[in-house]
Amino acid sequence: MRMDHPQHVSYPPLLPGVELRNAREDIEVRRAAVNVRNEAFADHFGFVPKTYEEWVKEREASSAHDWGLIDVAYVEGEPAAVTIRTNNFVPDGNCGYVLTLGTAPKYQGRGLGSYLLRNAFASDAEQGRVGTILHVDTNPTRPALGLYLKNGMRQVLTIDVWRRSLEV
Repeated sequence: MRMDHPQHVSYPPLLPGVELRNAREDIEVRRAAVNVRNEAFADHFGFVPKTYEEWVKEREASSAHDWGLIDVAYVEGEPAAVTIRTNNFVPDGNCGYVLTLGTAPKYQGRGLGSYLLRNAFASDAEQGRVGTILHVDTNPTRPALGLYLKNGMRQVLTIDVWRRSLEV
């Protein structure tokens, strides 16, 4: 999916009762980010949970990683949703990349995903990116595709993934 940006994209207003914290200088926000990630995607096809240490090692091994591109939305002081962004598509297309956008199950349906996605659009535009890219699983049991379309993204690539279990 892709969202192209004009020169200026406004940041969305903060939702009532929500605080946005960035992981650039805050280890507790980093810990919250991986915990929300693990919780949000626990039932997702192909998802592998990671410990904090595994996740940090993976993030820091990537040349496209920047701790400042990770935000956690807190609801009444509790970590509720996360965006993990990278610079993967900056060299080729000058686009930001949303690697992960997830909301913990008990906080779903409150607009946190849309808020974080629009926040990513504004941040990417502010950094001079011409767009924002993300990959989405269109499994009909998950509402992600509808969320991205509702927020103005368009499909630019389709990849079909099949899985077959074999007895060994």
